[in-house]
Amino acid sequence: MSRRHAHYTILRGFVTSLKVGRIRAEPSRCSSTLSIRGWRWFDMRSTNSLLRQVGHTGFGRLQVIRLFLHGSQTTFVLVDEGERSLVGIDHFYFNERDIKASTIHEGFIGVLPELRGQGLATELRTCAIEHFRKSGLKGISTRISTGNAASLRSAEKLGFRVIEAYWDDVLDEDRLYLQLRW
Repeated sequence: MSRRHAHYTILRGFVTSLKVGRIRAEPSRCSSTLSIRGWRWFDMRSTNSLLRQVGHTGFGRLQVIRLFLHGSQTTFVLVDEGERSLVGIDHFYFNERDIKASTIHEGFIGVLPELRGQGLATELRTCAIEHFRKSGLKGISTRISTGNAASLRSAEKLGFRVIEAYWDDVLDEDRLYLQLRW
């Protein structure tokens, strides 16, 4: 992709992100101590810590810029109110394919290892689905490694359908591209 094309794609993504508008992620409760809300700028340190704990290298400069510009509308966090810490995150952004389809892409979802298997990632996705339906978008896309059975089950349970299977040379693994349309 040429540099000019990349800048154009970023600009189109920004313009398309205006579709999300000023809709704020409405807080919801998962349990007596866990709640979901939109990402806030003061979550940055906790976000990096959470990403490291779930085995992610961390957000690059572009993702950080997206967070500061649109985080409260495009990124959801699972918060342990008792510990006052982030225990899960679901991050969305616009890529070229999604801009054309009027959908948004789920770029990363993760929950602390000790809290997995409790349906918390599904709760995060459910909250995001409700939020983006209100925004005027037509759906959500995601990419999942074929070896990540838990994430695949969570997505399929919510109605995501496999659009294509492919080999990812960068990650050196089989991956699936899924979409949920409404």
